[in-house]
Amino acid sequence: MPAPKHSSGSFRSVLWIAGGIGAAILCLSLALSLFLPPGVLRARRDARRQEDLLLLLRALSLYSADKGAFIEGLPEGWSREICNVTLSPQECAAEGGVDLSPLLGTYLTTIPRDPLLPSTSTGTLYALRRNANGSVTATAWGMEESRSLEFTW
Repeated sequence: MPAPKHSSGSFRSVLWIAGGIGAAILCLSLALSLFLPPGVLRARRDARRQEDLLLLLRALSLYSADKGAFIEGLPEGWSREICNVTLSPQECAAEGGVDLSPLLGTYLTTIPRDPLLPSTSTGTLYALRRNANGSVTATAWGMEESRSLEFTW
C-alpha cells in the first residue's frame, strides 16, 4: 500500500493561518502602543525599576544575614554599577563593577537590569554603594519620570 501523499493545499493553509496570527499580534501590539500614552509606559518602566531595586536590596539583606557579611566587592562611599550576568567575576572587577553572581540561585533567579537596556549590555544601569553607617543604597540611573531613584537598607 503506497504512503498517502500530502497535498500542498494543507501546507498553504497552515502558512496562511500562521501569517494571520502573526499579523494579528503585530496589529495588537501596534494598537496598544498607539493608545497607551507615553507617560503610562514610562511610569510602568519606572515601577519595574523600583521593584528591581527593592528585590536587589532584599537579596543583599538575606545574603548578609546568612553569611554574616556584605557581599565581596560592595564599594563603600561611592556607587558602582552592577554587572550583567554576561560578564565573568574577573571581567566585572576589571570594569569596576559590582558582581552579584554569588546571589544567583539562592537569593536571585537573575540579575535585574533596566527595562530599556539591551540584554547584550555588560551593565544593568543599577548601582550599589555601602554607606559609612553600614547601610546599602541601590540606585537606578535610567529613570524616565524623575532624575534617579534610590533606596537604602
